[in-house]
Amino acid sequence: MKKKFPIFSTDAEAEEFVAKSDLTEYDASGFQPARFEFEAKNAKVNMRIPESLLIAVHPRSVGARGFEVVGNTSPKALYQRAHTPHD
Repeated sequence: MKKKFPIFSTDAEAEEFVAKSDLTEYDASGFQPARFEFEAKNAKVNMRIPESLLIAVHPRSVGARGFEVVGNTSPKALYQRAHTPHD
C-alpha cells in the first residue's frame, strides 16, 4: 500500500519534500490535471484610483509580477500622505 501525500503549509515545505522524497512511494491516484496560463502578457492597463485604495493595496502587491506604481509609493510615503490633512 502506497503512502498518502502529506499536507504542507508553505511552498518551501513542499519543495523540500519533493527534493528529498521518492515520489514513487506515494499514491497519486487522486491527482487531477491542472491548467496553467503560460501566454505572455503584452497589454497594459493604466488606471487612476483613490489614494486610500492604493495605500490599502500596495503593500500586498509589492513584488507582484506586472504591478507597477508610478510616483513615490514607499510604505513610509504612503503612510505620511494618508495621515496628512489635505485642503
